[in-house]
Order: sequence, then structure tokens, then C-alpha cells
Amino acid sequence: MTQSISTPFAGPAPPDLSPPDTAAMAPLTAPEMVLVRDGWNKFLAYQDMLIELFCERLLHEEPDLVSRFGNALDEVPQYWMQLLERAVGQLVCPHRHAGSTGTNNAHTRSALPTVASLTQRLNDLGMQPQHWQTARRVWLWTMTRMPHLEAYDHENLAKGPNSALYRFFSLYVMRPALDTGQQQTDAPLPFAEPLLDGRQRLLDSARAFVRQIAQELNWHEADYAQRWHEIKDEIDQTGTYTHTTDELTYGAMLSWRNASKCIGRISWRTMKVRDRRHVTDPDAMFQECVEHLRIATNGGAIQSVMTVFRPKKPLERWGPRIWNGQYIRFAAYRQADGTVLGDPANLALSDALTRQGWTPPAQKIAFDVLPLAIDVPGQPVKLYEFDGADILRVRIEHPDYPAFNDLDLQWCAVPAIANFRLDIGGVQYGCVPFNGWFMETEIARDLWESDRYNQAEAIARSFGLDTSKLSTLWRDRAFLELNAAVLHSFAKARVTIIDHQTAARQFMTHDLREKKAGRECPAQWSWVVPSAGGSTTPVWHHEMRDFYLNPSLHYAADRWAVVNDE
Repeated sequence: MTQSISTPFAGPAPPDLSPPDTAAMAPLTAPEMVLVRDGWNKFLAYQDMLIELFCERLLHEEPDLVSRFGNALDEVPQYWMQLLERAVGQLVCPHRHAGSTGTNNAHTRSALPTVASLTQRLNDLGMQPQHWQTARRVWLWTMTRMPHLEAYDHENLAKGPNSALYRFFSLYVMRPALDTGQQQTDAPLPFAEPLLDGRQRLLDSARAFVRQIAQELNWHEADYAQRWHEIKDEIDQTGTYTHTTDELTYGAMLSWRNASKCIGRISWRTMKVRDRRHVTDPDAMFQECVEHLRIATNGGAIQSVMTVFRPKKPLERWGPRIWNGQYIRFAAYRQADGTVLGDPANLALSDALTRQGWTPPAQKIAFDVLPLAIDVPGQPVKLYEFDGADILRVRIEHPDYPAFNDLDLQWCAVPAIANFRLDIGGVQYGCVPFNGWFMETEIARDLWESDRYNQAEAIARSFGLDTSKLSTLWRDRAFLELNAAVLHSFAKARVTIIDHQTAARQFMTHDLREKKAGRECPAQWSWVVPSAGGSTTPVWHHEMRDFYLNPSLHYAADRWAVVNDE
């Protein structure tokens, strides 16, 4: 199974050789403004991951900013997010809704700080003209790493300094930053709303969380008051606080309930949470990952499990991390003819692990499991391999088409995600591997899509379909049969899986339960609506709103991607 793949911008960000003076730059055209708005909408779908990626890459390229930012280091991503949001907001026509380009928070555009005040805040923290030039380059580098970019996006980004997003940053971020940096004023520019310091933000987040669990778990008011007093004292003394095991468990469950990209949240109360905050040695952490996978696999009766390692400390850049997107990820090998053997989604990770010392097997196949990379602060990255007996695989077969079985497709049984960040009441956990169970469309897409295993035409031919023109609907028919094959194969192997029709109806049940409990259910339509079934599922016509709730569970920036040039 091979496919051609191109990886523009795969290496380090190219040097920015353009002058910092943007005065002569032409204004953005209307098509460029649309490109920027569209790019920002894509950015917002993964904003936690991408703003972290941007900030960490900036610090990686300009390490002196770490000391310059000082105690404000943890607040800098928030400043950048507000700055970019406000800058994009200047492109929006007055008749557009105020929240149409904003982040998922309760602030309206008018309540946000201005671009001038935010750039001055960053200048006050130590941003110099050369840092703004680096930030512009890193901004473009970050945007090339957004998931699901379209051909038009790639074509424009390839223009580099002439791309819409580069010119937007120059005109709407960098120009005011340099202007405010040159101003000699004794008083800072006024904020529409004062920016909270890190301690106050943590206090607010902690209080909101403990109040929420007190209400949902029916604590006595005296118990709430006592616990809040303990948390406040601990924050005053240490700059952070420690969740009890019960708080951690319920907070993790709430983060699943709040996960707007997940269709399967009806089961949020069933997740088994393993408190492993005391396990900090990478060898011991890997053994906990092995045990997690065994518990989750459960002989095929998949159980939802989360293992929580220690949180990020105040002002700590990363905290412990797992490099892999999931416990079980299949390697990708670039071939001499430019094709890729394996899963192209993991090509850059495969290269990064090879640089860390991994030796691929002599006889490579399309489904070689990558080693698990565990990254603990102060120690070199360590690589580990699961025992083959602990990895339950399912051979994908179709009951009615023997030719399909000759494709030798397979997949793992447990979708154990390893690169998410858990935020509970202001405390961030960057190493929280967790799993549910597969919906069959997830596996079908991985085998089908052009930037994954790219088996669409081979699968269609195995079903005897005419692929000569789209109007034969071979794509629709073959993809549906592929989903049927995945369901059949998991049932034959006696491994838990759910079909998209059942999952869609379960989501509607969950959404109704949330309404009756007085809670609005955040949901992202493009994730909740299955890739098969379309309007035959009840979620198709269900109006959804994507917004941010805490506790939260989101994609985190990949550390290996930030330091990919090392």
C-alpha cells in the first residue's frame, strides 16, 4: 500500500529575509481577506493545539524570550490568541456577527483588548523587532500545519512573503507592533478589559471548577467552602494546587462530556480514570501505558480508560509528553520512487523517531507499529515497544467479496489517544492517554482517504465497481461497503465497535439529556456528523454550536514537530 505524497514546509521554518518596514506593503485584496478569514476558521477548530505550537516554536527559535517573558510565560499564549483574534476581527464587515471570528469564550469583540494594547503588552514583556520578524515566519509555519488544508490554501501558502496570511500578519499584527514599540509614552495604552495575571486566572478557574463539582455532586456548602479555602491557600503558597483523586476523576469525565468533537459522549460517566500522577520515571510510565492498553483491550470487550500522569508545573514549558498521536500508530516509509509505504499521516513522526534511534524492521510492511516515545523534562526521549501480544489487531474482511480480502487490510482494536491536553480548573495535564472504542467510519476513512492509506480505487475494484467516472457513484457505494466490512470484521473478532447510525442516535439522546439537565451541549458539526450516512442520520439537521467549556480535553502541540530540525 503506497501513495505519492508531497510535504511542503516539512522542515524548519525558512529564514525571514524581508525588512521589518511594512509601510510600502499594499493593502489586502478582497480575495486575500477571504483567505485569511477562512484560514482563521480552520485555525479555531484546533486553536489550543495551534496556538501552543506557534508559541513553542517561537520560543524554540528565540530562546531569549523565555527569560524576557519571565513570570508571564504561561499567559503569553493567551495574549497571542487575543491579538490574532482581534487582528482578524478588523477584516470582518460591520454587519457580521461579533463572534464570527472570535475564540470560544464569553467575550464580545468590543470587550477584547485592542491590537495596539496587546502588541504593547508583548513589547513590554520584551518582544523586539527581530522577534516580531521571527513571529511572522513562525505564524506562516504554523498555518502550514493546520489539519485539512485545501489545495487553494497550499497554493497560497507556497507564495511565502506574498501569501495572504503572511501579508495579513505584516499589516495587521507586525505593523502596529512596531508602531507601538516606537512610541515613547509613560502610560500603557488602555485595555478594554484588564488582562488577568496568571495567579488570578488560576484562582478563577479553580473556583469555577470546584463550584461546578460541588453542585453536580451535591456537596454540602460547608464542604465546598472548606475545599475552596484549601485550594486558595495552596495557590497562594505554591502557585498551583493539587486535585484530589475524586476531583481528578470527575474532572476527567467532565472533559469528555465537554469534548465538542466527540459523537460518543453518552458514555462519559463510564470512563475508568487511573491516577498515576506519582509515576514520573519514563520506564515506569511505559509500564502504566502497557497496563492501560491491557485494561482497555479487555479481551475485545473494549473499556474506556484514561491514565493521568503529573501535570505541567507553573512556568514549565512542556511537562511530560508522549510524542505519538495514539499508542498504536503505523509507521510510514518514504520509498525511492517518492511513494510512501504505510500510513502517510505518520511520515514526519516516523522520521523523528528514526532520528531518536529507532531502527525499522528489515522486512517492512504497511502496518508496522511505531515505538512509543516518552518525553520527560530533564531526560532524553526514550523509545519503547509494546509486546505484540498486547496489541489486538483486526483483519478487515468482507463477507461477500473475496477479492476485497486480498487487499490484506487490518487495524488496531483500541483507539488510545496519547497527545491530548487535559485542563481541569486551570491545571494542565499534558500526558493523559485515553481511549474509547472505534466507530467504524473512523477506520474506513483511515484506509480510504488520499492522505492516509489511499485505498479507495483498489477497494472499489475489489467490489467490481466501475471507477471510470464519478457518476457511477462508485465512491459512495464502495465506501459504504468498506464500512460494512469493518463492522463485519470487528463482530467476527468479537471486538467492541459502534456503527455510525447507532452512534448518531446515541448522540441525540445525550444532547437531550444535557438539555434536560440545564446544560447546552457543545458540538462541532463536521466532527459529529458521520462521514457515512449523511442526511440519513438524525444529527444531519441538528443545529450545533461549538464553544469552549472547562474542564476541557483538546489536541496538544507535538513537541517533536516543534524541534523537528534537531
